Amino acid sequence: SLGVILKRLSVLFVGALETHKGIFDLLRAFARINQDIWDYRLLVIGSGSKADKVQRNINSLKLRGKVHLLGNLPNDELINYLQRARALIIPSHTDSIPLVFGEALQTATPMVVTDAGDLGTLVYDNKLGFVARRKSPASLADAMVRMIVSDFDIRANAKHLIERLSPDSAAQTFLDNALGRDD
Repeated sequence: SLGVILKRLSVLFVGALETHKGIFDLLRAFARINQDIWDYRLLVIGSGSKADKVQRNINSLKLRGKVHLLGNLPNDELINYLQRARALIIPSHTDSIPLVFGEALQTATPMVVTDAGDLGTLVYDNKLGFVARRKSPASLADAMVRMIVSDFDIRANAKHLIERLSPDSAAQTFLDNALGRDD
């Protein structure tokens, strides 16, 4: 089915088209592996001040027809792309956890992320995908290839983490600890 093909053959970037989000590292990484996985597409969702430079990089790296700039999308469309993607790539240089991390958890989309702040630790410790070095297209390319060749299903791990992070769960843990004391 088309859904299965799309699931196998696209990776996503979701975020601002800015240097610190790692978009240029991602384009270079994708160019490195593109000849090996010719049928893959990189779908770029978002906008930003570097949109023109992103387009120029796509052209100079000979990635036309392989990388698709989709601009900003409504949330339901974003969720649809996440559900069908092979992986979400978060190649960030800075150590904030983007909103799309939570959406990828909800849709159980495997992730390839950089070791920026808590992001790498969260993904590694909870077995949500692969972690690459920051600002390293080579490391990112390696992690993306590992993701593509592995049959990674994060549904159980994502569900477990969502349960752990949910406010009800946190409150319950607090209550259990508070009420369980002997003093």
